[in-house]
Amino acid sequence: HTLLNFWLKNESIEILHASDGAEGLQIAFAVVPDIILLDVGLPVQDGFEICKIIKSKSETQLIPVIFLTGSDDTHDKIYGLNIGAADYITKPFDPGELVARIRAILRARELEQFNAELEHSVEKQTQELIKTNFKLQEEIQERKQIEEEIRKHKGHLEFLVEEKTKDLAIALDQAVAGSEAKNIFLAQ
Repeated sequence: HTLLNFWLKNESIEILHASDGAEGLQIAFAVVPDIILLDVGLPVQDGFEICKIIKSKSETQLIPVIFLTGSDDTHDKIYGLNIGAADYITKPFDPGELVARIRAILRARELEQFNAELEHSVEKQTQELIKTNFKLQEEIQERKQIEEEIRKHKGHLEFLVEEKTKDLAIALDQAVAGSEAKNIFLAQ
């Protein structure tokens, strides 16, 4: 652990060390670290059990876990990856490779978080657009109703104007006829 601490501290990576799985879980739940390096061969509960617990809790399930172990058994590697580990590195390992893998996993996690934030933002904007669209649809319906009312009233007004025009034409014809009759009467 001392050598590992030295390599990681040189890379400006803050390290929290746990002596067993129970202490590791306490740290994980209290601090919620960016990444967990986990040995498979832990006393009391093995690393696989600790990983399952970490991945089962909502507050820690997104923390990437890297298994560091002396076992290069293929079944263990597959099992570790299947229960949620981001990587499985066997000892002895090159410190540069370990740091590169940690950095790669942290970059991927940052991208996932950025993507989640974008998705949240897009979802929020989509909901706002849906609300705005709904309001616009309501406004369009109101305007259509108003336009229909205007068309109805326009048609009714045109009918009334036409009727009054006819009435005036008849009245004018009657007035002209009455005037002609008066002129004929007076002329006689």
